[in-house]
Amino acid sequence: MSSISDISDTQHLLSPSSSLECDTQDMEWEKKKPSRRKGYIRFSRRDVIALSKQLLHNFTIRPLGLRRKSPVTSLRKRIVVAFLNSIVATIAFLIFFSIANAILFPSYANPPAHYGNLATNVIAGDKPGRGNPRGEKIFIAANIIQADLIKGVWGENLVKLIELLGEENVFVSIYENDSGEASRRALRELAGKLKCPFSIITGAHLPLSDFPSVVLPNGNHRVKRLTYLSHLRNELLRPLDPPPNNLSHGPLQINYTNTRFNRILFLNDIYYNPVDALQLLFSTNQDQFSHRAEYDVACAIDFVASVMFYDTFVVRDTEGYSMGLMFFPWFTQKSSATSRNDVLAEKDAVRVKSCWGGMAAYNAAPFLRQPNNNTALRFRHQGELYWEASECCLLNADIATREPDAKVFINPYVRVAYDTKTWGRLPLMRRFEKVFSILQYVVSGIGYPETNPRRMERGGEVSRQKRWVYWNESLNGEGMRDQRSTVEKGELGGEWEWTEEVAQPGGFCGMRRLFVMKGDDIGEANRKVESSGRNWEKGPWPEKKVRRGFGV
Repeated sequence: MSSISDISDTQHLLSPSSSLECDTQDMEWEKKKPSRRKGYIRFSRRDVIALSKQLLHNFTIRPLGLRRKSPVTSLRKRIVVAFLNSIVATIAFLIFFSIANAILFPSYANPPAHYGNLATNVIAGDKPGRGNPRGEKIFIAANIIQADLIKGVWGENLVKLIELLGEENVFVSIYENDSGEASRRALRELAGKLKCPFSIITGAHLPLSDFPSVVLPNGNHRVKRLTYLSHLRNELLRPLDPPPNNLSHGPLQINYTNTRFNRILFLNDIYYNPVDALQLLFSTNQDQFSHRAEYDVACAIDFVASVMFYDTFVVRDTEGYSMGLMFFPWFTQKSSATSRNDVLAEKDAVRVKSCWGGMAAYNAAPFLRQPNNNTALRFRHQGELYWEASECCLLNADIATREPDAKVFINPYVRVAYDTKTWGRLPLMRRFEKVFSILQYVVSGIGYPETNPRRMERGGEVSRQKRWVYWNESLNGEGMRDQRSTVEKGELGGEWEWTEEVAQPGGFCGMRRLFVMKGDDIGEANRKVESSGRNWEKGPWPEKKVRRGFGV
């Protein structure tokens, strides 16, 4: 019964008047209270009140993280301080838990056994093609203009990757335009090192005036960035086309190939490990019986600033939602949270609806021309003003349209970076990336994903959406400059209107944005990459507000 005597010692906290009042109330309560079974300790109302005050006093006398000069005497202040202490204590516990969890159980530290088998074969042997046990045919495609990367680690890794795949199994396609003599010289040197068939186009010039443009509210004609990028991507795939009848033999001659490739590997201007490229190609979602990688699309994860997921513009989870905060586990907890849960389960094939990640492997079949069938898959863009969707995401959407059960995966075991500092820190940051998981959960739940009114659109169906519409209809959408009417004062008025149009596949890819190329000279724009980091910019937003009755 020592516990009862301890509790009774707390009665000195009550004033005489309040004690008398509690005694009176307690007598009334004792009369009405139900009988209790033997063995139970009886607490009076006075005991409960006294105990509560003592506990509150003990918790607030030296509040965690809060210092004060005098004790808190007000009950209301005491409750506030206790509440603040509970928040501080909770945050401290979560931080400690996150750090301990990251140290004791690092993420993606134990890949499936077949990853180790492939790596062992590569390291232990010296036979060309040892990283490609089935002799699959691989088409490698890359748009790159950075001379230092071409002459340095990027080019060296490409040569090593070709050796691991087997020179007879690889075709390399590289396309460069308007980037300067240094890049052209570096690509010519790289071509001399390749022992496989290749098509390397250097020195090409693409006048932006040859591209369709959009009219901005200020009257300027500008080429959308994704119009330009989709064209460059498709130039990489031209060697897969049948050669034209009037094949030229100039300096920009394309080397066409009729090889029936198994997979296509797209490479950005990244830092990567050739063995990781093999793992992406041949280990992602490997069937346990056939030992073949089963996917339509498999992507690496690209990083910047050591720990931040970069390619959020392309990646969409299984339900078409955009990314969460750019820290592990990257995805939001929205709806089923399938993609997020796959990451937390450390799967090598995280299910998504779209990805790219700086290095992406594709099943080659949809890209190859078939006899009497000219529907080979290619990149595309959307010409609508103030709506941007990545050409890579639209490609994935087209694959899903052709094959509703398409297997699109991110492989978090395969990681790449865009700068040497981030690349060097990836192994360390992978070990501790779980530290950010609780922060990512909280922030993603508050501010993500970004709202996309077209996420649920289905290609081929009529969709009613809000679009920017010029009053002069000839200015809407993309068009060639010499075919548009002359823009005069007063013709740039417009408004946001609800319109009905037949939707194209990939509504989930889009965002209400506008990205345009800098100026009219792509060579000058590419030279600006060295100073500003990009040859494009965000377009100006219209000042005209929505017409009354059409929403905000």
